Amino acid sequence: MRKRITLLAVLLLLLSACQSQTEEATETTPPETEAPAVTESGETGDASSSYEFSIDQYELQMMGLFPMEATPALDDPVSEEDAEALKKAYTDKAKAVGADAALAIQPEESYRTVFKQAQEGIRGIYAEHEAGGKGAFYKVENNGNTAYLFGSIHIGEAAMYPIEAARMNAFEQADELWVELDLTDPQIMAELTLFQLRDDGKTLEEDIGTERLDRFVRIMEDSGIPVIKDNLQQIKSWTILNQLDVLPVLNENPYSVMQGVDQYFMNLANATDKPIHSVETVEIQMSTIEELYAPDPERLLTDIDEALDRVSSEEERQKSIEELQTMRRAWTIGDLDALMQVATEDADEQMQILTQKRDALMADKLAELLESPDKKTVFVMVGAAHYVPDDSVIGYLRDMGYTVEELQN
Repeated sequence: MRKRITLLAVLLLLLSACQSQTEEATETTPPETEAPAVTESGETGDASSSYEFSIDQYELQMMGLFPMEATPALDDPVSEEDAEALKKAYTDKAKAVGADAALAIQPEESYRTVFKQAQEGIRGIYAEHEAGGKGAFYKVENNGNTAYLFGSIHIGEAAMYPIEAARMNAFEQADELWVELDLTDPQIMAELTLFQLRDDGKTLEEDIGTERLDRFVRIMEDSGIPVIKDNLQQIKSWTILNQLDVLPVLNENPYSVMQGVDQYFMNLANATDKPIHSVETVEIQMSTIEELYAPDPERLLTDIDEALDRVSSEEERQKSIEELQTMRRAWTIGDLDALMQVATEDADEQMQILTQKRDALMADKLAELLESPDKKTVFVMVGAAHYVPDDSVIGYLRDMGYTVEELQN
């Protein structure tokens, strides 16, 4: 599969645009509302609602032990059906690391109590076996500041969770979370929305052609994501590439974006009132894609054609799923060699230059944090591809004279 810059922000924006545009065109469809925010106490930000969503439940859902769409009343007794499903899922999760463990659920025990017991139990088992999602993990210290660098993966699955204990401990110790872009910040999301809108006086159809746009709409609809063609006309042409690239994975697991590591840590940070900051700006991240295609507009059309062909072929769709699965397995066990291969294979010279440009800017931001007089501990999470290659953020920091400690084991 041809390597391109894959940005979580673009994917989320396009999904949101497709959904909201469909809703605007359907009078009987109620307006879309955001999911309740996860909080440490379990209460949502909506004072008019009694709905609760505990961190323990969220953790179990990310691990695949409880359905993502389920919203039980936390103080109700666990139903017999849910109890049996939880017990089986708990045992299976433990077996995945070679442990023999069972979850005991007493009669009339509440969801709140059982969720906490199950979450702590699995975390303990995985910590004992030094298992869990590992990604790429480094540490840099300077001037009384400590930066834990964690390489994420944007498209996740339950097998990647729980995150390995040392990584979680570093996150919990950190004063701040730094990410590529804080997608929980309404201002940043507003900027991203504006950035994806056309400003060249043309429509999407005029830019990519009727045939391509019609194929995209049909493919989306066949995949269960209805879109209104007219409402896509103001979207920049490159925004549909991310959607096409991950469409096979979304069809297989609709929650794969929600299970991305970035989303997970941002939700935990918000739940525990840990400040979140952005390493990049919207302009830097979005302009990277535009710079990729600006010198050669025909390249964009070629990439769209290739993506349309891939998602139209069952064989190619399956290949895309298998490639992502290979990357997720490498990420889960912390195989840096495999991650480096994924990050660099099939990337052409122009793309490498643009990625290195982002990496250099990220390294500059990290240097600011390391030179700060604040003496803070920060957890800096960006895509693993920005950490593992030799000419990545890690390489730039070492060239600046910082000692970067690898913490993989």
